[in-house]
Amino acid sequence: YFCVMELADGVELYRLLVQSVQDYAIYALDPRGRIVSWNEGAQRLKGYTGAEVIGQHLSLFYPPTDKDLCDRALSIAFAEGRFEGEGWRVRKDGSRFWANAIITSLHGPSGEHLGFVKVTRDLTERRAAEERRIADAARVASEETARRDAEANAHELQLLVDKLEDQMLELEQQREELQTLTEELTQTNDELQDAMKAADVARADADSANQAKSLFLAVTSHELRTPINAIIGYTDLMSDEIVGTLNEVQRRHLGRVRMSAQHLLALIENVLTLSRIEARREVVQVTNTDVCAITRESAELLTPAAAAKGLWLRLEMPEEPCWLRTDATKVKQVLINLISNAVKFTDEGGVALKLVPANGTVRIDVRDTGIGIPRSSFDQVFEAYWRATQERGNPRMGTGLGLSVAKRLAEMLGGSIEVASAVGIGSTFTLLLPASER
Repeated sequence: YFCVMELADGVELYRLLVQSVQDYAIYALDPRGRIVSWNEGAQRLKGYTGAEVIGQHLSLFYPPTDKDLCDRALSIAFAEGRFEGEGWRVRKDGSRFWANAIITSLHGPSGEHLGFVKVTRDLTERRAAEERRIADAARVASEETARRDAEANAHELQLLVDKLEDQMLELEQQREELQTLTEELTQTNDELQDAMKAADVARADADSANQAKSLFLAVTSHELRTPINAIIGYTDLMSDEIVGTLNEVQRRHLGRVRMSAQHLLALIENVLTLSRIEARREVVQVTNTDVCAITRESAELLTPAAAAKGLWLRLEMPEEPCWLRTDATKVKQVLINLISNAVKFTDEGGVALKLVPANGTVRIDVRDTGIGIPRSSFDQVFEAYWRATQERGNPRMGTGLGLSVAKRLAEMLGGSIEVASAVGIGSTFTLLLPASER
């Protein structure tokens, strides 16, 4: 059953596309949160026919104790243009399922608010599978620790290697699935844009781009993070020689596997951090933190990357600790993003870090001898997914998220990030944090 407002003739193709999707519940809401369309995927997932839900409020699918979450989700989607979250939902027969939901605010050509579109996916089985996988991994680790004799070590090491290979195969399979999904989404976008040209070409382009971003973030977070964490966990077990002694060749290969997995995890973490910040779900956890130690640790993590490019990486800071009441994890993520950005855009010379506590603040300069940024781009450099090199025909690898995430985290900590740069000479990014006594 499907109900849709009359628009242009091209909307019929869009209606058929949405109606044919059975694995996702896709339906539209009016500005007050009442249901105005219903596809087969929605009927299959929730158990209601279109006639039963058209005109009903979205809160119909929420447990009685979570009704306020519905209004909160609509408010966030209206204010920010988009909301994504997970939680328990209720079918017609009273059974519950774990859902991932994305709500997008819809606006007309003149900016008027037309309502919302909601995409819901059932993740109940996936969530249970992840919990079982975590439990199985913990059980295997416990069993392996107890077996330390020579013959058992060799046997258990082979088992772990086999499992690591399985995880790598699974990761490759998921990458292929992601590629297939991206291709299908691109094809669907093209067809949708053609169908909506007669009605409103500009609005169709904006909607398809927003849907592509939302689906990409959802697939990345759920499909990549879990297997990458599993890879890192198994390499840690093997590197710590819990299951047996490693030779230098094995240790070197494990180091390469772990470095690659950590790089992928860092990219995903930047995407997820930005999503949490935009959804106002990022929380600051304040502790007594030695910012000098955090700065050294951050530099040490990026030293191999700098050395691989033939760059020097220098530190200048007080010998005594410099204590702050702040979130150590977020300070470290900010510094890693700033240093990584400096290394990425520097081909000769190096990167210098200077920490100076003064005038009620702690100042950390990250200076490089890289390609530099034109003054006209200073206002854009902290925008998500934007890179200075994209305007100068000199593309470099990266998501364009590092500086955006760093700036937003710094502001959450009560600080700021300043930039000074000259093309061909280099750039300096300065992190300013409020100081306090230990």
